[in-house]
Amino acid sequence: MTDFEKLMLEAMQSLQSDMSVIKSDVAGLKTDVAGLKTDVAALKTDVAALKTDVAALKTDVAALKTDVAALKTEVSDLKSELYEFKDEVYARFDEVDERLDALEESAKITRAAANYNGQKLESLIAELKRTQIIA
Repeated sequence: MTDFEKLMLEAMQSLQSDMSVIKSDVAGLKTDVAGLKTDVAALKTDVAALKTDVAALKTDVAALKTDVAALKTEVSDLKSELYEFKDEVYARFDEVDERLDALEESAKITRAAANYNGQKLESLIAELKRTQIIA
């Protein structure tokens, strides 16, 4: 075998060895690509599920915003009702104070009249005793 043939044989063997390594690498890459395709499909499924979840959460948030608005209105209405009630209570307290003042004045006048009538009666009894109409 000539040197040229030897060189050609070595080159052929080297190419065959390289080809075997490349085929092995390609097979590995094909396996990796298949695995990545599976991962991509799973991720697409996850993304679709997350989009559904986000849509549901947006609906929930909208409903909660509506509830919050309704509660704010209710709180405002209750505050107004409370202030009206407080005003009414204060008005009733004022009425009670006025009535108490009137009753105190009436009692004062009644005591004064009773005292005056009692003194007048004592004076009349003393006069009758003095004139000996009564014993």
